[in-house]
Amino acid sequence: MPISVTGSLTSEVRIEPGDWIFGDEDGVLAIPKDALDEVLAKPEEAKDIEDQVREAVQAGRRLHKYGRL
Repeated sequence: MPISVTGSLTSEVRIEPGDWIFGDEDGVLAIPKDALDEVLAKPEEAKDIEDQVREAVQAGRRLHKYGRL
C-alpha cells in the first residue's frame, strides 16, 4: 500500500512498495524501484572516470578530455 509524505521540493512525495528509502540527520531520500538500476549505476560511472583521471595524472597526461572535475 503506497504512502504519501510532504516533500521539501514538492508538496507530496508518494512512496510505493519496493521503493528504497535512505535517511540521515540531513534528510531522507526516496528512490523509486523503477529507477533503482539507473541510480545505482551513476556512482559506478563516476568511479570509472575517477580511476581514469587518477591514471592520467600518474602518467602525466592532460586532463582536458575529462571536462569538469
